[in-house]
Amino acid sequence: MGLRGLILWRLLFSGLGQAPIEVESEQEMLHRVEQTPGAIGYLEQSQEEDSVHSVSIK
Repeated sequence: MGLRGLILWRLLFSGLGQAPIEVESEQEMLHRVEQTPGAIGYLEQSQEEDSVHSVSIK
């Protein structure tokens, strides 16, 4: 477990954090991002939709 994992566990067990939601597909992730204000998700560039804002990372 890396540093991020340790930080997440500490937040979860202290009651200050929430584990990320895991989804089965990019379509499900896109739907959750569309329906959840402030949500962030990662998609292949070919999956970009007009219903969400996108930022390219290189």
